[in-house]
Amino acid sequence: MPEVLPERDAPDMGQPCVVGLMSGERAPFETALAWCGWAVRVYEILPNTFNGAADLLDPAVRSEAESDIELADLVIFQMDCKTLSRAREIPLRFPAKRIKSLPLRGAGEHHRGLPRLQQQGAETELKATQDANSLIDWGTEELHKTVDRAAGALLENPRNSLLWEFPRVAALTDKGCEDYDHDACAHGGARAKKQRWRGNIPEVGERRADCHHMHSSDEWQPERLSNGEVKLVANEEKEYTAHHVFYMAVQVSIWAVRTGRAKLRLPRLRILPVETGSRLLWHKLPAAALREWAMPGFGLRLQLRPPTLPTLQYAGLPMISSITDKYPTTATPLPEGALYVGSGHALHKLPRSTWAPPYQEGVDGESDYCVALYQKSTSEDQVLQQSIQALALREPWVTELVVDTPPGHPSHAEVLAWWMWRARADQGLPTNQTPAPRVIPPRRSAPTQQGLPPVPTRQGPPPPSRPTGGSGVRPKPTAQKSRPPVRPTMKLAGIAMLPTVRSMCAGGIATEWRWRDVEVHRAIRKMFPAHYLDKFPLPPLEDLVNDERLAAWRIWAHDEGVQQASIQSQVRATGWASLAVGQQRGAAGSKHAVEPVVGFGLGKEAHFQAALSVGVAGGDPFAIDA
Repeated sequence: MPEVLPERDAPDMGQPCVVGLMSGERAPFETALAWCGWAVRVYEILPNTFNGAADLLDPAVRSEAESDIELADLVIFQMDCKTLSRAREIPLRFPAKRIKSLPLRGAGEHHRGLPRLQQQGAETELKATQDANSLIDWGTEELHKTVDRAAGALLENPRNSLLWEFPRVAALTDKGCEDYDHDACAHGGARAKKQRWRGNIPEVGERRADCHHMHSSDEWQPERLSNGEVKLVANEEKEYTAHHVFYMAVQVSIWAVRTGRAKLRLPRLRILPVETGSRLLWHKLPAAALREWAMPGFGLRLQLRPPTLPTLQYAGLPMISSITDKYPTTATPLPEGALYVGSGHALHKLPRSTWAPPYQEGVDGESDYCVALYQKSTSEDQVLQQSIQALALREPWVTELVVDTPPGHPSHAEVLAWWMWRARADQGLPTNQTPAPRVIPPRRSAPTQQGLPPVPTRQGPPPPSRPTGGSGVRPKPTAQKSRPPVRPTMKLAGIAMLPTVRSMCAGGIATEWRWRDVEVHRAIRKMFPAHYLDKFPLPPLEDLVNDERLAAWRIWAHDEGVQQASIQSQVRATGWASLAVGQQRGAAGSKHAVEPVVGFGLGKEAHFQAALSVGVAGGDPFAIDA
């Protein structure tokens, strides 16, 4: 079994070490920590990213794990919730009724197993429960020892899991451990799964992550596969999202630096929870698009250096840079190994690339959804994959993808980088890794991401890029082109007009149920603190929200294929209005750009004094004559 933890006698100020217990086959949390510079050792019954299989029910393996835990800076215990989930108490309906899933435990005195497990015929369930109890007892004691020596300890399970009923697990709170309750959808998940971390790292809970999204009422509905089997979608939520593990990895790294356990180059960017917006249609995305496939992209988004892992080599993964951050002037042209993949840049006189983003943020959905949707469509288009492979293997070698988006913002280049990396890995070709961008200590008061993201509407593969130049091989999608948006027309001669509310009231149009009370009530309750409407029964509203006389525009636009963006007046802002709401694309980089109120190239103090002088003069920063 390969050794990953470096040998040392006592904690020092070198590379921090983490031991992961039952981390899963891909060990996503530990992989994100490796991106942040941690040394990793994983004990998992399945062969994983870091080392071979290690069964913690084996006393020899436990003894080895205990030796590593004594020297580790952080211990992560991610107990399998197969026997601990309360989902077994929910009766299965419809096609899932054929699945036999009976409760194994109960709250209170039956937290270690129900009496029915002693009956004949329940031998398999009894052994699974007893093995889980053994792992819980051993792992919890190791966490207590870790907390006693002031090292980091983290324990994870669903919020409603029966794991929290175990007395020794509850006793962790008496030693200063706190709970970080969060919803998976606030960390890039498709469903509102309630999760919990318990540990002694306060940085983990600095950011609230509660769900205030709009969700589909059928997101937990079991799926019937083509072979007749039934798939429980809860299995897709077992693994953490890439968004969540990189948030956790950065926060834990901040803790390690603050407590003096290690010296790390902390990223200057942050992955923050997103509590508002829409999660409609997210459950239609492949689970891997939010997890395994997105892992390298999040590391590149944080401008981290790809790690060298025993079974996962990132050789061939191109870096991602922002043209406004790394190449702000014409004095810094793009080098030979850099490929521009944006929508055109006037300052550098770059035309729209053939690899420009196929989905537009605000029209097709929020930024993270557009990236995942591009990943989904690419995975279904063999011709597009072949085009990316040709781009990855061409000479000169492309080592950097340059985008229009600012640093830390989701970008379609993350998808291109992933497919280029896979193409180079399949060919077994070496590549020269570019050095990681500079990093500075983080700001403690980073702003939270707010606002109501738009509702994603378009499905299917991306439309082909415009033939207006750029670099690279032109992708040739084989899928059918999406139907162009149909705009509502005015009442002209011979042209039909959208019926008015008055005409529909007179005509008595029938109601089609598009939005059910379950979805409407859930969305309304998430707009307020939980205790506001806890005992307040909401009236039936589906008859109103589905009435064509009140939802005429939404219904008509859906039927006609018109893209429905979020109800935000600034989505289509241009010029000075675009600057006022923070829409910078083309507003400050084209030949028609407005002159800045405060000039470029000033230091912090000079820039602040110049801004004060504008304010004292009473000038409007967004007025043309300011």
